[in-house]
Amino acid sequence: MNRTSTSMSEPARWRFGAAEFDELRWELRVAGKVVPMERKPLEVLGHLVRRAGEVVSKDELLDSAWAGRVVVENALSNAVAKLRRAIGDEQQTVLATVPRIGYRLQATVERNAPVERPLPARRLSVYPAVGVLMLAGALMGFALIAYVIHPWKGWLPEDSRDLFIAADFVGGFGLFAVALWRIRQASRPSPAPLAPLNSVLA
Repeated sequence: MNRTSTSMSEPARWRFGAAEFDELRWELRVAGKVVPMERKPLEVLGHLVRRAGEVVSKDELLDSAWAGRVVVENALSNAVAKLRRAIGDEQQTVLATVPRIGYRLQATVERNAPVERPLPARRLSVYPAVGVLMLAGALMGFALIAYVIHPWKGWLPEDSRDLFIAADFVGGFGLFAVALWRIRQASRPSPAPLAPLNSVLA
């Protein structure tokens, strides 16, 4: 298979008239709005857009969308009818029927690279930060209580006691600051993803 045929077989966004078919998302849009559609009609459309302007036989379309499956006689005509309703082709000027042979897509088709669906950005969970915040509050509270009531008076030197209280308070305050930072990071909106380079160059 040459490079051109390989490129044509890859998923793409196809535009014709007011319609756009995105093969990567299996999504049909008409005038910018998504039109709910089953998979089989979209597979038929994907074959027709690649052969725009040519007559595509019924057997070829059946093989492309229902390969190896036994289908009812009107499965293909029903799929085409759904496509016509979706794109507003009541007069059959876009998806034309060629009697006893097949169908032809009569439109200027534009092929573009598909826009890949971005993965959701990872965000920090707020729950661990809440736990750290509670621990920080407990340490700072303990330091304050120890400073006021002196629970170890008589068995710990005063200098050591003050140093212990100060260290406890500083440690609690540090944990408090870290917890607030994590909560703030987790609450920020995710940054908008960059468009893939191939869609920009297309």
